[in-house]
Amino acid sequence: MKIAIFTDSFYPQVNGVVTSILNSSGLLAENGHRIMIFTVKSNKKPKLHNNIVVKYFPSIPLITYTDYKISSPNFLITLHYLKRFNPDLIHIHTPFSMGINGILASKYLKLPLIGTYHTYIPEFLKYLPIPYVRQKNITKKFAKVYSRKIYNKCNLVLTPSLAMKKELIKTGVTKPISVLSNGIALDKFSCHAPLSEDSFNMVHFGRISFEKNIDIILDAFKIVLENLPYCKLTIVGKGPALKSLIQKAKSLQLNNKIHFTGYVSEDKLHNILCSSDLFVTASHIETQGLVILEAMAVGLPVIGPNSLAIPEAIKHGKNGFVFQNHNVSQFAEQILSILENQNLKKTFGENSRKYVSKYDLKLVVKKLEEIYHSITKGDI
Repeated sequence: MKIAIFTDSFYPQVNGVVTSILNSSGLLAENGHRIMIFTVKSNKKPKLHNNIVVKYFPSIPLITYTDYKISSPNFLITLHYLKRFNPDLIHIHTPFSMGINGILASKYLKLPLIGTYHTYIPEFLKYLPIPYVRQKNITKKFAKVYSRKIYNKCNLVLTPSLAMKKELIKTGVTKPISVLSNGIALDKFSCHAPLSEDSFNMVHFGRISFEKNIDIILDAFKIVLENLPYCKLTIVGKGPALKSLIQKAKSLQLNNKIHFTGYVSEDKLHNILCSSDLFVTASHIETQGLVILEAMAVGLPVIGPNSLAIPEAIKHGKNGFVFQNHNVSQFAEQILSILENQNLKKTFGENSRKYVSKYDLKLVVKKLEEIYHSITKGDI
């Protein structure tokens, strides 16, 4: 099968969307499918399977949020590539510039169109530093109308969690919606060396951006240190919020207790996770939270806010805890209850490994292949 993928997020960006696309397209290629990816231009290019071809289009970063790029892809060039490639379907992973290009191409070439809803746009837009949007309080209304118009042009909408399916239905998306989790390569996340019983290492990893609310983790960590002065926190990743977080750590006098690693390789990240006792997140806009699944695959207890899709991965009282959004004291109490109880930490970690097995990349891609075959046959 030939699959055309359209995305505004791609390597070398580090986020859940990029990871999901690279993981699924890589395995699809290994399974014999041919893939053409249409995306924004970048100076760095990934090593990909021979069955994957990437077509890059000129782009510029958002002035207010340089991690994100916008493109004005030439539609005639897009059609030229697509006609030569002759895909069976088009799969968009963005509702913005490249996604719109994919929608127009599917309509012109009369190809089945699938759209994956990765990012909860109404909440995400709040964190873009665009004063007009904030002052007029128009983000939610605009985002819902925009999402409805974009995804109702698809033959099928995919989203990684039941919570997001419900949100899309509320938004007014009337096209068929299927839940398809992001997949993770479980064989990459195995740890064998048991941690010391007096180990108190917390970890957060992923894109260091304002919408992730990592400052709340720092506030909770300060409370934790009052009871566990030997506790340590490692924050892995890079992004626009990194500088302000480092400054906040200094202002809270936590800079000697927190290690900001910046970007690290997969191997180094694996080593960090295997030497950690607990994963924490404070992001309340996750459509699934791929980093939560990766932490679970290592066998870590996990704590996150009771918001959107997070409770689908974090089973409260089973493999971790969920706390009320922005409730720092509750967050800190949950951290302490796990770190101070070795039996609870062990039980939660074991349950994390059990629960994450259904997110194995091979199972997810197998289901994706079934979806692709169904839509090309006209069954959807």
